[in-house]
Amino acid sequence: MRSQLDAFVGRQSELTQFSEIYQQCTSGKALLSVVRGQPGAGKTSLLEAFSSKMSTLEDAPIIAMARCDSTSRAKTPYHVLGQLLPTLLESRNADKESQRDVQVGRILRVSSRLLKNFGPDLLDLVVPGASKLVSKSVKIIDQVNKEDSDNLISEVMESQEDQIDKLSGLLVELSSAQTLILIVDDAHLADPISISVLSRLLNNYPKSRVMVMLGVRPSYKKAKANEEPSSLEELLFLNKTSDCNLDDVPEFKRREFVNEVLNLVPNDLDEGFREQVFRRTDGHPLLTRELILGLASNKSIFCQKNGLWSADNDISWNQAPDNIREALIQRMETLQPEEQELLRVASAFDGEMISCIAADFLNYSDWDVLRILTRTLHNNLAILRETRAFRIGNKLVVGFRFREPMFREYVYQTLCEGERMFIHDAIASGYKAMFGEAVEHVSSELAWHLEQAGRLREALELHRKTAQAAMKVGGLAEALMHITRGINGIDGLGADKSRDELELSFLLLQSQVLKARSGWSSSTLDQINKRVGALALCCGELEQIESILMSEWSSYLARGDLKSSINTAEQLLKNAEASKELTSLILGNAVVSNSLFWLGDIVEANKHACKALSLHTPKLGEEMTAKHGFDPVVIAQMFAVWTAHILGNYDDLRKFEKLTRLTVQQGHPFSSVIAQMTLCWQASHEQDAKTTLLEAAELRNIADRGEFVSYQGLADIFMGWAKGVSSKDYMKGLTQLNEGEKIWHETSGPLISTYRALLRSHLLYGKNNIEKIGEELSAAFEFAEQTHEKAYESELWRAQGELFELISDKRAECINAYWRSVILAKNSGARTFELAALAKLLTLNGADRNRERAVLRAQELIAELKCKDEISLVGAVEKLL
Repeated sequence: MRSQLDAFVGRQSELTQFSEIYQQCTSGKALLSVVRGQPGAGKTSLLEAFSSKMSTLEDAPIIAMARCDSTSRAKTPYHVLGQLLPTLLESRNADKESQRDVQVGRILRVSSRLLKNFGPDLLDLVVPGASKLVSKSVKIIDQVNKEDSDNLISEVMESQEDQIDKLSGLLVELSSAQTLILIVDDAHLADPISISVLSRLLNNYPKSRVMVMLGVRPSYKKAKANEEPSSLEELLFLNKTSDCNLDDVPEFKRREFVNEVLNLVPNDLDEGFREQVFRRTDGHPLLTRELILGLASNKSIFCQKNGLWSADNDISWNQAPDNIREALIQRMETLQPEEQELLRVASAFDGEMISCIAADFLNYSDWDVLRILTRTLHNNLAILRETRAFRIGNKLVVGFRFREPMFREYVYQTLCEGERMFIHDAIASGYKAMFGEAVEHVSSELAWHLEQAGRLREALELHRKTAQAAMKVGGLAEALMHITRGINGIDGLGADKSRDELELSFLLLQSQVLKARSGWSSSTLDQINKRVGALALCCGELEQIESILMSEWSSYLARGDLKSSINTAEQLLKNAEASKELTSLILGNAVVSNSLFWLGDIVEANKHACKALSLHTPKLGEEMTAKHGFDPVVIAQMFAVWTAHILGNYDDLRKFEKLTRLTVQQGHPFSSVIAQMTLCWQASHEQDAKTTLLEAAELRNIADRGEFVSYQGLADIFMGWAKGVSSKDYMKGLTQLNEGEKIWHETSGPLISTYRALLRSHLLYGKNNIEKIGEELSAAFEFAEQTHEKAYESELWRAQGELFELISDKRAECINAYWRSVILAKNSGARTFELAALAKLLTLNGADRNRERAVLRAQELIAELKCKDEISLVGAVEKLL
């Protein structure tokens, strides 16, 4: 596997950039390209890949590469040139022995002083083919000494500057026939004289056809303010055509690299595995390859018989493979003691490190810590990455993160348990002191440090308070994260009443979030409700009884057990009336209104909804939102709107609609989605397909933003109906309606099944699909009988009459169904539904006696409305006549 992973991948933009620079060099420009990066960043691979690419050109350049290391030999004068020149000289067309001899003599003359000082070893560095020419070279030296002793003495006395000039001139002459590419890897370790030669070449011969490429680490030691700059610093300062920083690669490219490396071998590794690799390595080339090899060596990934590499289901990502640990150890050992100490503290932050908290712990000044972090660990060593800088009062707060999480984990593992707890305790205190009353902004980080410091109960209380605060502003995802961490941490407390009370509060919060995000019929809710009931008995917790009853009520409602739901709702209201708490009275009336509506008691449902609205104030709304995760008055608004429409109270309807739109505009996610659903449903009540489509689209937007799955399904139900009616594409509308209904049923239970049946039937009428309409209505009647869901019973009978109207021999059944609808609507006070059924009877052809009876009922209805001074509805009835 290693040989496959060693293949070069990525870096295409860098290779393209180098190729463009090379093209400039071929036209007579001496240019410099610098490749920066930490060990393992891929400098050498990139330089070698470019070299290979250039060597395949038809008119290939002469390419020479020198490698430097930290040995003393690497600092020997002319060490780099000693690697470059043999390649360059061997590439010249020196077929004749005499030409080779002339070149050797020429180099020896230029380097006579060097030969005297450093002896025969230099011959092997500078002269091409030295191993074969040692004996001949000695003869040449003797000949030079005899024939030109005076010149030799003069050349020996030449200054080092003259030698640099002559060597740079030699490189220029070599480039006259063919473009040169001179590559120096790890140039920060190169001897100064060789670097000076390259610098002189670039500065004094700008039109020579030479491309110099240097691979350097950002961490090489720079001269201090009172020191002369090094040869490398001068070279980089004066001649930087392009600077390629491999430590500063965009995240999307680092992710691409991880995928390209993994795809070097056939595999079925999924996105989850790839994401874990990226998280551990941050796309660092060396760490990525070594991590994959380490996983292969310990069988965490393995090759199947079909040749595909697969991942084990139980990979331990927390322990770095041995090959990775060795690389991390070497990297740590290169740091200064104060840098190591700062990294040890930084590793305890897990996520973002706050520099001033680390400074307080180490008793350093903020500036000293920032200097180490920024100049060394951020800029030079690229171990940390700055994330943000801001102020809290007069305090400057700067955040940093480890670039490679595996490095953080390695450093953290070097701390003993006592050290970890001590540091976490200090960091937690630092967060509290720094953020003060605004500590909720870092509550997740603070709670984690409290847990690691052994202050578990304090951490759990913080999770609970933060979850409540998040629910108040609609941050359900954040609330659920804190609730989950709180529940998972509960077992660490001793078994006592306070522990059970804390678990109870977490479970009640969890049920509220799950109802919003996953729907009221989530299977998890049943388990939570059972546990809540058991804990309530153990704790004797009367203060939480409202939340417990609310949880039970919603559970009954989701399952379609309307009888139990009204009993629980009435118990809630009874307790509220006894306590006289306004928030409890609002909640009690709202839930009673809900249950009564579905049971078909429209008049009483309207009364309780209006009562809740009359008690509500914005301040009470804030209190209830903090407690329940939404403002329960939105439930009252919902049933106030619907019942006002059904009862024919149109003036009230517009007033309640206005309140509901205001709730949507206020922007609390869960309250808004319920309010928008109310408006969407009401538009469908009025058979206004165009408005329904607009309201449903907005409902879907709000549901998507808040990840309210059940309301996404509801939006699709209404959009399907509205699209089918408005476009006459009934089947397309039915398809979307069915998809939405499936989502709603899976997340919020069977409730609204009768109304959904009415919407489906309406679309089926457009296709005259009598059989399907019959099946739909039969199922709806059966469901209504089982669950006592009577809110739309009169509408079901009207739909049944419409079905019979399509069948020629069902006239009697049609008339009976319409009258059944009229009577049910009259008894429940549902005047809007009654008018709709009367309209059908009045327009039925060939039924004069039936028409007379319908006219008589319409006249009675007008008289009733005038007595009650409900003039707005009188016009609607008169219009029928």
